[in-house]
Formats: sequence, structure tokens, C-alpha cells
Amino acid sequence: MLRLSLPSSFGVATYPPGATFGPRHLQDFEFVWVLEGHARYVADGLEHPLPAGSLLLCRPCNTDFFSWDPMHHTRHAYFHFQVHQTPDHWPVMEYWPVVRLLDGSSVLSPLFEHLLACAETAPAEHLEHLVSLMLTAFVDGHTATRRSQEQWPRTLEQVMRHVQVTLDTDSRHAFSLEELSGVVSVTPEYLCRLFKKHTGHAPLEWVRLLRLDRALSLVTRTNYTFGEISDLMGFASPFHFSRRFKLAYGLSPREVRENARAGRPVPASRLVLVKH
Repeated sequence: MLRLSLPSSFGVATYPPGATFGPRHLQDFEFVWVLEGHARYVADGLEHPLPAGSLLLCRPCNTDFFSWDPMHHTRHAYFHFQVHQTPDHWPVMEYWPVVRLLDGSSVLSPLFEHLLACAETAPAEHLEHLVSLMLTAFVDGHTATRRSQEQWPRTLEQVMRHVQVTLDTDSRHAFSLEELSGVVSVTPEYLCRLFKKHTGHAPLEWVRLLRLDRALSLVTRTNYTFGEISDLMGFASPFHFSRRFKLAYGLSPREVRENARAGRPVPASRLVLVKH
């Protein structure tokens, strides 16, 4: 179980070029988020570069030192807190990360902004949950706000995007291998090898799984009949749709819909989302 205290001090600080801070002997934890400029952080003899976007976790009982950008002003947000207990499955503190570089998909950026915005007005319980979530995400690394996307070769991405855009406008469209390979001016044989290598599926099999994933949403989240879903997604018949659906997800459309309406788990999508 994670138990910690409320932020004891917090704010946003701006430093002129070349400013330094320390050495200091820290008595609590501190999150430091570098918003502009860069810095050099030294803790117990170990140096860590802090480019813009870095989130640093300073730890108690460390002697640390900051050297801020010598050429430009530096701005960072910070807050201090205490940790009283950590979950049994967490690594010991010495193995926690020191710095994480936040990108546009990290949940830590909006959480930090939210904490600064409501630190003086939100109930204590809300702030404790917020800091707990931030520290947990920082330690275990699960910071993404959207599903990770495999970096497909550009040729593959172009074909995938063509399929998705086409299905958005004509969900019954009948794709052919010649059409898909023509999108990127490669041979059908080359496209088959490329799809098989990176997705594990032949191109038209991948298209069918994409149709089934879209059909899965209609089965679990609409009142369309299975015959209507089969027609909307371009399957030859309801029987063909049901057979393919069960092969993909291990359950018939009827069984999946019954589970969804009863609040029971339903199958996950077969394909990782690609850029759209």
C-alpha cells in the first residue's frame, strides 16, 4: 500500500542564466519538472542532465546540487512531499528512476499541471490520490495516455491508412491484393512479405481482422442485428460473419453481446491501433 503526505510546498520558479542551487541536504521527496531551458543535477556524486521536459524525482537524505542553463533563463515547476509506505511489490528506492523525459503522450504532464492548479483549493484526499498516481506512474513507467503504436515501415502505414479511410467512407468496399499493392506501387508478392513480417498476417487477412474489430464494437455497443452488422462490414452473409467472428475471438457474436449486456468481459481487439 502506498501512503504519502500532501505537498508541503509547491510552485513554479524562474532562474536567470547561470544560476546554481546547493549543495543541499534534502529531507523529503521533490518532483521537479523542467519547463524551459535545461539544467545539470548532481546527487551524491552522480550527474543527471535535465533537458526541457524532464521530470526529476529528488529523494530524501541525498545531498544534491543544481546548475541551471548558463545561456538562457530556466523555468521549472516543483512540489515536495513525504512517502511513509510503499507497496510490497515496488523495488527498493535505490532502484527507482531518477529522471523521466516527458513527451506529449505522458500522463505525468497534465497531472502535474492539475496539481499546481488545485493545490490550494482541492480536498486533501484528492491531492493525496493525485500525488499517489503521479509517483506510481513515475516509478513503474506506465505513463502513456494513448495506446502505443508500432513503428510500421512507411509503405505499410500508407496501405493501412488507405484501408481505414476507405472503410470509413465505404465499409462494404471489396479490397483486392492488386488494389492494395497499387497504393504504394509495389508488387503483390512484396506487400505480402511486408505484411507477414510486421503484422503476422497477409494483407487481406489483416483487412478482414480490421473489419472484425469494427464489427466487435457494433456487437458490444449497438443494437444492430447480426445480419445488419454483417452487411455493414461487408461480409458475404451472416453465417460467414459469425464463423469468422468466432474464429477471431473464440466466441460467437451472440455470446459476446450477451456478455457485454451482462457486464462481463468481452474480447479485446485483434489489431494494435495504427496511426490515423
